[in-house]
Amino acid sequence: MRCWGADKAGQVADRFRLFHTLGEVLRYTIGRHYHNIAAVQSRRPRNERSREFRAADRACRIYGRIKRLREMTAMRSIAHVSSCPLPRIAQLLGLDRRTVQRSGC
Repeated sequence: MRCWGADKAGQVADRFRLFHTLGEVLRYTIGRHYHNIAAVQSRRPRNERSREFRAADRACRIYGRIKRLREMTAMRSIAHVSSCPLPRIAQLLGLDRRTVQRSGC
């Protein structure tokens, strides 16, 4: 499924997929055990929870930025290392072709 001579691009795509899959597994696991997490959270004092929620919200925003940065970096790396056409890059990353075009790769 990789373009010829694009080993580094394949490695970047593999790493991206690994992080993407890890995120999916974490969301699934947290979703399955949400009731346990909620039970523990409800036992804590109110002000402590609000502080943690703000910290968690900030962490989620930062994670979102990091995730978008990794996606863009992976696309740029693939575009520079290989001579794959844009539809192929989009297929490797699991993104829409228009998203790859808009990134300016």
